[in-house]
Amino acid sequence: MAKVKVIAEIANAHLGDPGRLRELILAAAGSGADGVKFQWFHYDSLAVPDFIHYQTYIDLFIGKQQWAEAVQLAKDAGMEVWVDIYDEWGAGLLTELESQVDGLKIPTTVLQSLPLTLALLKFDKPLLIGVGGWLEEEMDTQLSYIRSHYKGPIVLMHGFQGYPTRTEDSNLSRIAHIKQTYQLEVGFADHEDADHEMAVDLPVYAYLLGASVIEKHITLNRAEKSIDYYSALEPEEFRRMVDKLRRAECVQGSLEIKESERSYLEDSSLRIVSRTELSPGQMITPENISYKRSSVPDAFMVRNASVQFPMIATAAIPANTPITPGKVKAPKICIAVICRLKSTRLRRKALREIHGIPAIERCLMNCLAVPGGYEVVLATSDLPDDQPLTAFNLNHKVKVVTGDPDNVAARMLSVAEAVQADIVVRVTGDNPAISPEMLKLLIDRHLASGADFTYAKESTMGTVGDVYR
Repeated sequence: MAKVKVIAEIANAHLGDPGRLRELILAAAGSGADGVKFQWFHYDSLAVPDFIHYQTYIDLFIGKQQWAEAVQLAKDAGMEVWVDIYDEWGAGLLTELESQVDGLKIPTTVLQSLPLTLALLKFDKPLLIGVGGWLEEEMDTQLSYIRSHYKGPIVLMHGFQGYPTRTEDSNLSRIAHIKQTYQLEVGFADHEDADHEMAVDLPVYAYLLGASVIEKHITLNRAEKSIDYYSALEPEEFRRMVDKLRRAECVQGSLEIKESERSYLEDSSLRIVSRTELSPGQMITPENISYKRSSVPDAFMVRNASVQFPMIATAAIPANTPITPGKVKAPKICIAVICRLKSTRLRRKALREIHGIPAIERCLMNCLAVPGGYEVVLATSDLPDDQPLTAFNLNHKVKVVTGDPDNVAARMLSVAEAVQADIVVRVTGDNPAISPEMLKLLIDRHLASGADFTYAKESTMGTVGDVYR
């Protein structure tokens, strides 16, 4: 997971005092918060005089100039600035200070005002949206509306809005559910009783469950029991919470395997070791190797054995010796199509066409189709009568080798030398029905066994060949 963003919610803890607001900002910065969040409103723009909290709004009011200074102080302290906008006055202040504001939170009450919501959505700022207590059908409706008018980043803020929140009402399991359901980042707005030991730990649990933003109230002295004190941490407590979150980040880590972990695996993994003495040119198969720990750094690891082996020894390897890349090579395999035109029963049958295609060409095409992409060589004689066969290189996909007219073994050795092959698969060139799949099976069985010679016990209609090492 990415680094968790910690936002210190100042809310109304300033009590309408710009000096106290300044202290809170500096306390948030000293406590390790990534940002602070302010609430911007004007009493006459937010409520009418008969509202029960109207006088409280007057007492809490801070003017535009003081807010501008507060924003600058937060930026100078290296923090992000987030704001709650509650009314048109706050939206106007946001317009004036937009360049210094990093993100917005849209309160639930504001979402009830279509004109104000639309006005806020026009700002190109990340949005925090409180969804605590919302039913999913309500979330579906509101998010559909917001997403149709806004394409920027959205973070859904889970968190019970009661002050303080009972621990059993935290419902942290909803973090992963909301994140999966809406495919959006999810944060946690915590309002746990600040006197409870969980007040510091609950945000850590939320982060480990998927919350990417933590919003927590901060106060200078909770004992004063001023506004918003219930769930507000004092600076030292806030610092302790941030420290725990940073340690949680280290523990959470990422999906990547750490180099230290990988190094341990490399150092302790089993290596491939010769079970018996191996001679140069000998096939190395499961029967003549074993798996042991070794300090030879480049010895083959067991987990790569199925990919790397079988191999061929290029030097003598004593018994009980770690096998390294410098002592082996992958076997070079080629398919040698042995063909001449001297047949007496059906003259020049390899050139006879089957549905317009010569039999030798069909044979070569099937050999080229063997899974694994093996090199195919047409081996014929150097006699003039067999020269027509040399034209069948299939656009240079097939190499042609000529040699002794009667000694087939010599011709196969010539093929091996021509392409530096360790293993030669012999195919009869006048068999147009050679099977790529069966030929591949024969090669695989030969490699797995380490045999010198492999053949099909019951060859069916010339569909397979023989494998030689």
